[in-house]
Amino acid sequence: MTFLSVVIALIIEQFRPLRSDNLVHDAVAAVIKWIEHSMNAGDRRHGVLGWVVLVLLFATVTGFGYWLAWLGGPVLLLVFEVVVLYLTLGFRQFSHPFSAIQAALDAGQLDEARAVLTAWKRETDPEFSAERLSAGEVARSALLRALLLVHRHVFGVFVWYVILGPVGAVLYRVTEGAARLWHHPEAERFGEFARGVFAVIDWLPVRLTALGFAIVGNFEDAMYAWRTGSARWGDETGAIVLAAGGGAMGLSLAGGADHPVVLEASGVADASEADAGLKREVRAEHLKAAVGLVWRAMVLWLVLLLLFSVAMWVA
Repeated sequence: MTFLSVVIALIIEQFRPLRSDNLVHDAVAAVIKWIEHSMNAGDRRHGVLGWVVLVLLFATVTGFGYWLAWLGGPVLLLVFEVVVLYLTLGFRQFSHPFSAIQAALDAGQLDEARAVLTAWKRETDPEFSAERLSAGEVARSALLRALLLVHRHVFGVFVWYVILGPVGAVLYRVTEGAARLWHHPEAERFGEFARGVFAVIDWLPVRLTALGFAIVGNFEDAMYAWRTGSARWGDETGAIVLAAGGGAMGLSLAGGADHPVVLEASGVADASEADAGLKREVRAEHLKAAVGLVWRAMVLWLVLLLLFSVAMWVA
């Protein structure tokens, strides 16, 4: 049923994509912010308690819903799992700004591409401005944001859904939301534990996403970028995905998950990277290549899930 639920949810999401500002996501964000406002006293232990309350709340609600659906029979259980996946997965939730940037760059409308990128990035960084970015820098920034979002909205959810079912998918997204929304000066200590927990639960999904990109893309370059990127950036959440995703497309990227830069621009390019054949200039056509890379990776994991499901059924 796991494979069927994922396929149905992805098909529905393609035809009726959920808006990024939908009521469910807004309600979850409101709960996360309410817990911070109610429990943030500037100490890390309050953040631990806040995270426990948040997780118990959503785990209980999701688990109770799953139990009721199980009592109702396989059809109701399938419907419940599809609904949960539809609300937690998100191929199309961020495709509009990404496609708009790609179209604007293809048409030579740099100012339009800058405006769309600025509005998109300000969803998480209110101070961001693309006003002075070149076309290549706009393409690079859009590419990196898309790779990171597709990991956190698709592949990370997918991994934890396979491990823990609907509860795993919900807890991954809730924990990611807490780590993100509790990351500001007023909640620096309060959100420290949530960020640490998310780094732990994202450890496996990050590496599986990177491996998927490597398999369906340029494997040698992806693995090289993964290895050198890890050595340069450490285990920063998302950095491995960006390194391997760029390498899979023949691009060499460097920097953190929030402020990535091109290797050449940062002055750390070396002969070994040149020998690896990695390009350092991101262009508009790489945005289209990124879409193909993501879809191929998704098909790869769906095929593996199908084979695993068949093996379990036969056994």
